[in-house]
Amino acid sequence: MIPRLVNYGRHLAKRPGRVVVDSVRAITARAMGRSALRDGQPWMPWDAIDFLRESVGPESNVFEYGSGGSTIFLGNLGATVVSVEHDEDWSRVVRERLDEAGLDTVDHRCILPETGRDGGYTSPVRGYRGMSFRSYVHAIDEFPDGHFDLVIVDGRARNDCARVALSKIREGGILLLDNSERDRYRATQELLAAFPGKTFRGLNPYQLDPGESKAWTVACASKKG
Repeated sequence: MIPRLVNYGRHLAKRPGRVVVDSVRAITARAMGRSALRDGQPWMPWDAIDFLRESVGPESNVFEYGSGGSTIFLGNLGATVVSVEHDEDWSRVVRERLDEAGLDTVDHRCILPETGRDGGYTSPVRGYRGMSFRSYVHAIDEFPDGHFDLVIVDGRARNDCARVALSKIREGGILLLDNSERDRYRATQELLAAFPGKTFRGLNPYQLDPGESKAWTVACASKKG
């Protein structure tokens, strides 16, 4: 609790006006029992949500590792979305919400982890030790290089997801990593260090603990180098 209060205080000192507005949003949402999935909102800082709203439209091809409110959000923007999910129960809930919303431009897939470590493709999250996310990570391989305008990495084995997805993003396309402040995603930060990036820090719609997302613009010349 104390670290969260410290983070909140630091963020408040930097952007007091915006933090007050975002805090009211978060408190209201929690008081009303709302959720990201029901509202069709990504669970990431508001600035990142605004960035996605400006960047995604009916002509966009999007691949998403990890599903939820962001999946509904992207579908409502008219994008063609492929979303992969590792949790069977959650996948069922998301699929029901997609059906309710009538979002037929979203291809939602449940890809379960496999038993055994497979040269990486692991997740440090409790309950997944000894499991491999190889099939989940490589689901994007069925698409040609340069196919996607945007890849969102917000699920399991994120460093592997970013590494494998990079060639699937078009020239000038975007890779967005949620929770980019976490030390365990340092490999992704290093992988994408040559690309121009934008960092979004702040509160998300449902929580008073500041988080971070980062988006990189991908250039093919840099990928080859």
